[in-house]
Amino acid sequence: MDTKEAGRRGAEKRWKNKTPDQRRRETEAARRARWTKSPPPVAEVSRGRTLYQPRTKLGKRLWELRSQIVASGMRLLDWNEIEREVAERRESARAENK
Repeated sequence: MDTKEAGRRGAEKRWKNKTPDQRRRETEAARRARWTKSPPPVAEVSRGRTLYQPRTKLGKRLWELRSQIVASGMRLLDWNEIEREVAERRESARAENK
């Protein structure tokens, strides 16, 4: 058995001996450490607020649409308003399919 494999087996054994709470705390700490090492990129700073810089093609398209809505003066919906609109659209779609 090489050193790398022995180290991996030792880590697995230590992990199995931990309580679920210890495992959860270590997993959360690892996630936080990952974000602090490479934070999401920043597009610009506007009125003291940092704006998101999209990474994917879809993210860029959605950000572009959002920017157009903001530029037009239209108010952005909050989460509750989005859920309400989705529910309304689903209800009308069900009514059309009957």
